[in-house]
Amino acid sequence: MNTLFIKRLITSFFILFLLIVLFNQTILAEDTFSLPNQSANPGSFVYKFKRGWEKLEEKFQFSNDSKISFYDKLTLKRLSELKYVSDHDLLSEFQTSSERFSYQAGVLSEYLNGISASKENKEKVIEEFSKYSDILASIRDKHSFRSSYWLYIQQNMDSLKELSLKLK
Repeated sequence: MNTLFIKRLITSFFILFLLIVLFNQTILAEDTFSLPNQSANPGSFVYKFKRGWEKLEEKFQFSNDSKISFYDKLTLKRLSELKYVSDHDLLSEFQTSSERFSYQAGVLSEYLNGISASKENKEKVIEEFSKYSDILASIRDKHSFRSSYWLYIQQNMDSLKELSLKLK
């Protein structure tokens, strides 16, 4: 084999290795809990259709487990959307995204209490709410210089604490 080819191959693997190491460290440094990317976010034309589809999809959740899973996923989606709104400074969508998140977290916890869900299910949600609060704290801190936007996030965090207490 040509020595130039071998050198290029080794260099390529080394660069790939460095990128993987750097990428993994960035993810771990940001937070250990990752949010899913959404195909449609608040402010986009398609978002209304996405929300309509979710409302229709909710009607087809028949078992308690499927409803719990559905509400749990929706709560995570709402948090992801709120982070998106924050990251992209879509301030016109900030309040409604914050309200949607709190509402969805409330729906999940009220459903769990309403069906007398298992202790494991409730503890899992309480743990998730704790992780969500960490993400919300970083969003709140990002907007602390804006007079009212950080208050929405603080209200979300307070709601999660209250809902967690109700689940215990």
